[in-house]
Amino acid sequence: MVRELARAADVVAVDAGLVEDAIDLARRTPLALWDAAIVIAAKRGGCSELLTEDLNGGQEIEGVLVRDPFVES
Repeated sequence: MVRELARAADVVAVDAGLVEDAIDLARRTPLALWDAAIVIAAKRGGCSELLTEDLNGGQEIEGVLVRDPFVES
């Protein structure tokens, strides 16, 4: 199933550059490192929106709009 999803979607690899950018973002913001890595991966993947219930919906981070999929917009 993972291979099928990887073929059907763009996959953003976690590499040293992504980790460095996530560390930088985590240092500049109140985001935890893991959340910062998710935001950076979304940005690198060309996402304009990130659906997550773990961050505050409505905020824009690094040009990516965070939306909570369980809250009506």
